[in-house]
Amino acid sequence: MSDRIPGLISIDEVQGQGGSTQLVFEIEDGMEEQFFSAFGLQKGDVDGFQQVVIESLERLLQSVETGG
Repeated sequence: MSDRIPGLISIDEVQGQGGSTQLVFEIEDGMEEQFFSAFGLQKGDVDGFQQVVIESLERLLQSVETGG
């Protein structure tokens, strides 16, 4: 994955209580700045990254629902 998103090692899905799901992004030590920069964000901008993930998932769901 790191060839597309610098520093990204893995994305894991963790099941929580009540059926909730959390995505955990594992980033290579020392690559945090490059990782966030790939999304146009400042290093450590967790809120901004969360927004990127939410918008991406919403677009994916819309695409699946419309068949394209």
